[in-house]
Amino acid sequence: MAEFLSRLLMILTLRCDKASWLISESLDRKLLLHERLALRGHQLACRACPIVEKQLRLIRQASQRTAMVSEITLSDSAKERFKEAVRRAETN
Repeated sequence: MAEFLSRLLMILTLRCDKASWLISESLDRKLLLHERLALRGHQLACRACPIVEKQLRLIRQASQRTAMVSEITLSDSAKERFKEAVRRAETN
């Protein structure tokens, strides 16, 4: 019973700092039912937190794209051209 009441209290009194933490968590895992209810209820009443969610999703997408770009490797001939260009720049 106490756990139920604490979850109900969370749903009814969620603050922006906890909501932003839940938004971040939702990007990494599926939220529990009471967490989803609390977050959705809070976002209906709060203008800022939906914007925070959008921003966090954009940051996540950008970081995933950056990770994909860093996995690109150069061919051996491209590496040699790059080394040669660095050598030429060092001698000038």
